[in-house]
Amino acid sequence: MERKGIYDVAIIGGGIMGAATAYYLARAGVSAALFEKGRIGGEQSSRNWGAVRQQERDPAEVPLMMESVRLWEGIEEELGAGLDWRQEGHLSLAYDEKSLARYSEWLAVGQEFGLDTKILTSKEVHQLLPHYEDSACRGGIYTASDGCAEPVKVAAAFAHAARVKGADVFEWCSVSAIEDHNGSVCGLITEQGRIKANAIIVTAGAWTSRILQPLGIAHPSL
Repeated sequence: MERKGIYDVAIIGGGIMGAATAYYLARAGVSAALFEKGRIGGEQSSRNWGAVRQQERDPAEVPLMMESVRLWEGIEEELGAGLDWRQEGHLSLAYDEKSLARYSEWLAVGQEFGLDTKILTSKEVHQLLPHYEDSACRGGIYTASDGCAEPVKVAAAFAHAARVKGADVFEWCSVSAIEDHNGSVCGLITEQGRIKANAIIVTAGAWTSRILQPLGIAHPSL
């Protein structure tokens, strides 16, 4: 393992969150290292729908998701990678009046933030999806600016771009512990040796609570 003497930031977990964090830190001139116990993007980040969805979010999340969509619209060019980004919208269908009422209630949230969300009738759903036929469908809610990308490609592209910007990326390098001294983190213990770092970011998904528990930090996973 080739490594610097001490990093500004060490990141545990090489999924999309960790790889993107490494990229943006390196782009800002921060000395960063990313550690992944397997291959980059090999766990949760390659096993999801790849949706970038503003629709039906908690109101507190909507501004963050709007900024996410804005970034995604230019991310392939920035990273120099094809990520199969498609801005084809997100549609949720309603099969009863209760669902339609819930969608109408959220529509007010979308309108508050200026989203292009709208309620569709069953006829409009059929116009959008001409091959979809279900007489039970009452309508739906649709946000045209929502999109999706190919999750298998995204984390690897961010990790590659992070390396180009100067970050160190270590695959097949499991972190066994976060070291601390007098209440402050000072580094990591990995299966390939000790790493010194001034700050630690944990982006390990379902494994985050296991990593933080020895430090007395409770982080329940849903």
